[in-house]
Amino acid sequence: AYKTEGAFNPAIGSLVSLWGIGGDNPRLPTEKEIEEQKALTDYKQIVIDTEKSTVYLPVKGMKLDTGGITKGYAADEVVRLMNENKIAGGLVDLGGNVYAVGTKADGSKWRVGVKNPFDSTGTPLIRIDVENATIVTSGVYERFFIQDGIRFHHLLDSKTGYPVNNGLQSVTIITSSSMVADALSTAVFVLGKEKGISFLEEIGIPGFCVTDDKKIKATKGLETSIALLIDGFEFE
Repeated sequence: AYKTEGAFNPAIGSLVSLWGIGGDNPRLPTEKEIEEQKALTDYKQIVIDTEKSTVYLPVKGMKLDTGGITKGYAADEVVRLMNENKIAGGLVDLGGNVYAVGTKADGSKWRVGVKNPFDSTGTPLIRIDVENATIVTSGVYERFFIQDGIRFHHLLDSKTGYPVNNGLQSVTIITSSSMVADALSTAVFVLGKEKGISFLEEIGIPGFCVTDDKKIKATKGLETSIALLIDGFEFE
């Protein structure tokens, strides 16, 4: 949270509950409701005691939301168990979080497809050949509701209180920890294309964004190692 200046914010729980996106009764809150819950999302107020393994929220109404990293944690744990049991290779797929362990039986890399955010059930947009790496994607197509012809997706910005609206459709991260990739995919989405990709380059983790106008912005060097599978898109 500190490194991303709140772009990844575990204290966003009250806002997530307010919108209810992904639940049974999502709704568009009022401005007053959003302002009230925004005041409860200051991650700097979270008190962590590493010795006692406790977390304290000092303001009544504050809520943690670790949903943004839960699947990543689960994927990492599966991979840990595979390594402990000396499983040489395999593909862990938790939907949005894929971990390629080792290689295929013939020694070749695993081929992983990244969804087309404009048609998430159709032909993958990108193919990435990897080994011992995780590929995590966050996109506006994952969880959302539509009201008055407007789509409200689940990726919220705690600074505005609303779903992020910065021209991005999806963000994909490629690294060694699925939980870290989970946090980064959310953070980069909130930061936006330019700041997000710059941040990834600063910390040395590959990734790319897909924009509303079907452009793909990738970290330096990544473009040459991934394959674009659909016409109508282009790299910046």
